[in-house]
Amino acid sequence: MYFLSEWYGCLSLFDVCILQIFARESGLQMSELINELLQIMTSMGYWGIMIGLMIEVIPSEIVLAYGGLLVYRGDVTFAEAVIFGTIGGTIAQIFVYWIGRYGGRPFLEKYGKFLLINKKHIDVAEAWFNRYGTGVIFTARFIPVVRHAISIPAGIAKMPLSRFALYTTLAVIPWSILFVFLGVKLGELGKSFEQIGDIAGPYVQPFIWISVILTLLYIIYKIVRKRQSGANSELSGNVGAAFSPKPGTTEDKAPGTAQGKAQDKTRDTAQGTTQKMVRDIPQGTVLINGLGEEYLVFNSQSITGGSSTQVVDQLVIGPNGIFHLLTKDWSEEIRLTPKGARLGTVDRYEDVTGPLYRNEYVLKKQLRSNRLEADVVGLLWCVNPDCRLEGKLPAFAAVKAEQILDFIRGYKPKKRLSSDQIGQIVRVIEEGHGAS
Repeated sequence: MYFLSEWYGCLSLFDVCILQIFARESGLQMSELINELLQIMTSMGYWGIMIGLMIEVIPSEIVLAYGGLLVYRGDVTFAEAVIFGTIGGTIAQIFVYWIGRYGGRPFLEKYGKFLLINKKHIDVAEAWFNRYGTGVIFTARFIPVVRHAISIPAGIAKMPLSRFALYTTLAVIPWSILFVFLGVKLGELGKSFEQIGDIAGPYVQPFIWISVILTLLYIIYKIVRKRQSGANSELSGNVGAAFSPKPGTTEDKAPGTAQGKAQDKTRDTAQGTTQKMVRDIPQGTVLINGLGEEYLVFNSQSITGGSSTQVVDQLVIGPNGIFHLLTKDWSEEIRLTPKGARLGTVDRYEDVTGPLYRNEYVLKKQLRSNRLEADVVGLLWCVNPDCRLEGKLPAFAAVKAEQILDFIRGYKPKKRLSSDQIGQIVRVIEEGHGAS
């Protein structure tokens, strides 16, 4: 009866141990205990199906299949089982979303085992979310390992709850229909829910293949869109180069011409904005200013992606990407851990990964909605020269005051940006364009 749980990572070792403890204390076999729990849940009809999926003590596939048996017996209708199963499954994922949003990665790495989520699941889910965007909230629901953990990076990034709930609901609906249907089949064949593995294969395998194909199509779509964005940026860059003046030519001395106007616009955007340097940052301002004219630096910059808005301490845009900085004026020893930054020798932690994740999510969302492509790099920057950093963060770099120049200049991007591409990105960020 555990083949579905093992396949989709729904029943962890911790989960099995808890059930075994309850079974031993109650004198029941494991299957008898699960049967008892299912009977308690389903004795409440469709409300029991919803509650069973919300708390998910038993994997959702088993609860839904048992709901299908209730449909076969006439206790509930097929529509009621699917609707309340969908509501319960969606609410369960909203709980995980809230944990990611308000608890962050440090909380989950410490207590995730009690929620049946381990660090590996979080790492994979974050990689998918950061690489392919919010669409994976739907597609990843059908993929082993990440299907439950994908709600975590969505919460950490403060993805709009309405959009998260919509994508999750759309994914839970076919899942609920499939396993309620399988439960009805169990009843028609006169089998118990323990025998669901005997009939599920012919139905589940095509469903899995369809899910994999849809996921691959989504990934291909994202790759093609990125390439088109790169091609558009390259074409724009070539056009800008065509209007760039050559020393000693007539175009360089004709500001009234169309070429001269285009040239002036590019200069104003990609170079003139360079003077917007950071201010009000103790000790470290001169270091940022030393980056050079090819880098544009913004202080306390508001960025908008979709319906989310973040304020970035420092935003640096240059040929090798976009760097969003979380700036701290710590003057003590800081130990960086998965739980956050431990300040001094006391057991006091500050969450630094949460703001960086949210900034990165909004920046990438803004770029994607405007068909732009650039490396986006999050960085914790301690500007006080007395700051002492030890350890490292799970997903972001951390540097001291004197290291910032070398880090930004030495970063190797996937593709360098032209001055015209930098100008486009600056315009988008300053004007706050982002798809809703």
